[in-house]
Amino acid sequence: MHSIAAILGPSALATKEFWYSTTPEDGKYVRIVGRKSGLVDFFLSLIGIDSTTIFEVYRDHILFQTSNLSGSTTMMIPMSSVSNTASGFFKPFIYFVIGIPLLPVFGLGLIPIIYYFLHKSLMISVTSHSADLAAIAFKRSVIEGVKVEQGHAHKVVKIINKLVLMAHNGG
Repeated sequence: MHSIAAILGPSALATKEFWYSTTPEDGKYVRIVGRKSGLVDFFLSLIGIDSTTIFEVYRDHILFQTSNLSGSTTMMIPMSSVSNTASGFFKPFIYFVIGIPLLPVFGLGLIPIIYYFLHKSLMISVTSHSADLAAIAFKRSVIEGVKVEQGHAHKVVKIINKLVLMAHNGG
């Protein structure tokens, strides 16, 4: 899982929406929506031109949709086909390493050190029996005002695990 977080961490999506509940609303237990991060991508999303990823969890399946300017893909994984779930986080440690030696140089090291502490990316992944991977890496969005923590990602995985066990036990 660490390798997945290391790969996805730097390209984490800015979180537009993060919602979960142990009781479904409109059939959904989880809805996470993210867009490519950055100010330009934010302005593009305001006019409906953006790269969006949607991760939704229902009682009997997980829906994973990605779209960009070129097109879109949708993957549905039945709960009875889920073989592995994971959550994790990634912090860009290299910025901390770069910042320490730069501290004596007029405090320039503070910039990468602050970046290290503020840019934690979270990841949720689901793997099916056929090895299909639905993974979403996301980070706090200052612009949209959506803040998510590691505990939230862990709770989402707990909900998925409960639904997987129900699907495997016929309930």
